[in-house]
Amino acid sequence: MLEHPASSVNHTARLAESQETHARKVRAEVNPHAVLFTFYTVYGNGRNAELVSRYFDGASLYRVAGLWKSEREDSEVIEVVGTMADLQKAIDLAGDIRTVQEQTAVLMTYARLGSVLVTE
Repeated sequence: MLEHPASSVNHTARLAESQETHARKVRAEVNPHAVLFTFYTVYGNGRNAELVSRYFDGASLYRVAGLWKSEREDSEVIEVVGTMADLQKAIDLAGDIRTVQEQTAVLMTYARLGSVLVTE
């Protein structure tokens, strides 16, 4: 069924108004000095999230398949966005994960990046 031209214009106007209203509510925090800390460890079944929350307010945790010394294991990748000022906290977190998970090692990498946090 074809849409009546006036209806299409009305829909477009409502959409534009909605986008304008939303744009006024959105706030963007730009951080050109962000650092992404990434931790590679054994799957923690919730324990890793508890450890991360001791050091950082937010993180993303992904359950993945991993290999360590040619042995497959349930693994977890943890990503935290911070700054270089958080480097020692990240190292401490990696040490806590290693101890609590009884791991031989935990790999932590970091990469400088820019970030934009979009909020209302």
